[in-house]
Formats: sequence, C-alpha cells, structure tokens
Amino acid sequence: MFLIIIEVNISAVDLNLLVVLDAVLTERSATRAAKRLGVTQSAVSNALARLRDLFGDPLVVRHGRGLTPTPRAEALAPQVAHWVREVGTLLGEAPPFDAATSRREFTLACADYYGMVVLPPLMEALCKRAPHARLRIVSLEELVGGGGLAHDVDVHVGRPPAVEAGCHRRPLFEEEFVCLTRQHSTPRKSG
Repeated sequence: MFLIIIEVNISAVDLNLLVVLDAVLTERSATRAAKRLGVTQSAVSNALARLRDLFGDPLVVRHGRGLTPTPRAEALAPQVAHWVREVGTLLGEAPPFDAATSRREFTLACADYYGMVVLPPLMEALCKRAPHARLRIVSLEELVGGGGLAHDVDVHVGRPPAVEAGCHRRPLFEEEFVCLTRQHSTPRKSG
C-alpha cells in the first residue's frame, strides 16, 4: 500500500471559491447562490468548474430544479461553512447584537436633570429587553475630565459643547423651561 501526500499551495488558490461553494451548498441552486452573493449565475457556474478541478470531484449534480451535493461535498460542507464564518469574524463581520443575551456594560453620560427624565423608562426597557446587561452612569464632570464623548461613553444625553468625529446625534425630546415669580414681588430689605 502506498500513501500519496499532495500538498496544495494555498497562495495559489482563490479562497473566494470557498465562499461560492458555501453559498451553492446552502442554497442548492446556482441561481439562488448568485443572488445571495450579488454575482451573475455564470460567475457561479465558472467558480463551480474551478472548484471541481480543485477538489477533483463534481461537488454538485443537477437534480430536478436544483443541485444535489456529492458525498464529497456533503463532507466538505460543515468545514467550508465554518471557515466562511470564521473569516467573516476575522475580517470584522460582527455577529448581530442580541439584547436578550448580551452581558455588555453600556455607559450613559448625562446631567442630573436628564438622568431624572430618561433613566426611569430606560431602566425599565433595559430590564425587559436586556436583563443581563449593565448600565453605568457617568456625570458630566467625569465626562469632561475623561476626555469627552469618544472615550468610554456609549450614549450622552444632553447638549454637548461639540459632537466629535465618529459620534452620531439624534433629538430625543423637546422641553420648555418655565420660571414662575410672584406678580408684585418687592425685594427684601436686609436689616
């Protein structure tokens, strides 16, 4: 019995082909895979031809209106899917935020007045939607002393003197301030 070891020069392989293979094996259709990838169906067909050469296997065969994976493709599918997910994570495709399971600490900066207005409904919503998350409140003095919004603050409620690059703002509510005085008040004399 002879063991033949074939080494593949990975730098000579177009790794985008694995993304195409993952889409084809998931969709079971070259047309749907093309739509998912935002390419033409002929581009997917060309990639499949290159994949067949690379793996020395047909990988998928036409069956009715779709494609059926060969046993070799079935064996490759979980590894290819895992690789595509891992590379996506490596390149910054963060998993979607799930409030129900998040254990993140969010930092909110605000003046005392805004805290009294915003915090009660915010805490109620946070407890319902993100029960494992934590909320840290930072005073404006801490915010100014710590270098501003871009540092360690997720949300600032109030009117910052400037909105730093990379920060976004959106109006939450409008409010009028009113001052009440007596009609004919006279100044007190000090005695």
